[in-house]
Amino acid sequence: MKSFIKNLQEHINYVKLDVGTLAKKADIDRTNLNRVLNGKIKEMKLESFLLMAPDLYPNWTDRRKKIREFILACESDLNVKKGLSYCQTIGEYQLMKKLIKKHINSDKKEKINKYLHLYDLYNQRNLSKLEGEELQRKLDELSHSKNVDYQIIVDMLHGFALYDSSNFMAMVPYSKKIDQNLLLVENAFIKKHLDLQHDDRKAHINLFSNKIKECRDICNSIIRSAPEDSVIKAKALSCLGESFIFENPFQAETYFLESLKLIKRLGITTYSKMYRSIHSTLAFLRIEYGINVDKIDWDFVGEAEKAFFDAKFGSGVKARFYFENLKNKEKFIRI
Repeated sequence: MKSFIKNLQEHINYVKLDVGTLAKKADIDRTNLNRVLNGKIKEMKLESFLLMAPDLYPNWTDRRKKIREFILACESDLNVKKGLSYCQTIGEYQLMKKLIKKHINSDKKEKINKYLHLYDLYNQRNLSKLEGEELQRKLDELSHSKNVDYQIIVDMLHGFALYDSSNFMAMVPYSKKIDQNLLLVENAFIKKHLDLQHDDRKAHINLFSNKIKECRDICNSIIRSAPEDSVIKAKALSCLGESFIFENPFQAETYFLESLKLIKRLGITTYSKMYRSIHSTLAFLRIEYGINVDKIDWDFVGEAEKAFFDAKFGSGVKARFYFENLKNKEKFIRI
């Protein structure tokens, strides 16, 4: 962190930014910012740096690079925890992986080691390496913690495991428990990110319960309050798209395309579970209504949608093969 702050001070001087203006943007006292830059305060709060970052680095690519560097330089337990929750909201899965690898099982991080192991499970699901029953088994092995932030993430992951198994209504008790525990989260930054992540799940629960208005209200709230370039915003756009599939397919397609564009901008297309899921849902929409079928990206489409396409537009031979294959794998078929 010392090296990062030194470079930061040099950058501020080089671009001739006013420290007072930056302090105001960061919502901290000018004196404290000067103390950070002079090395008298060991580590700046992550949220303070994020608030200053747009002024420091107007270019999005440069800004993203520096935010990654800052998070990896963090040493305080609280900043590491903030970094993990931020990575989950933004979709910085590779950065999260590096952050966990840096600190996990470290003697210096004994107090948050359970937290790091939990986020490791979270990120394995992000990267499609752990889901459903296997994730559930891993969660069942965890010991109970009185830490409310920790328990919220455990309950979120229980919900994800149920979602992976298409057991949507069983997610509701976990969602209600999270609602109660979120009120007890003390750190405002962490609470904000946990709120966004939980709202994403609530939007989907409402969608599955056919509470379309409630679903859309939550999605629009996420879009308004989430960081501009974030996977949580992409998820909200996708969920909005799903809510319009049977009401307005063209509107649904627009939301799906916006979501995919954002995920692509974030650079998580090759390993994102979500990217493939949205492509598959978009393919279902296009096949169902016969719109823009020629634009389906088959490289990211699931077997169920391929079967649906062959059943509707092909010979049906491939469809029978796909459905038998899906049956053998005991996968849920949307159609």
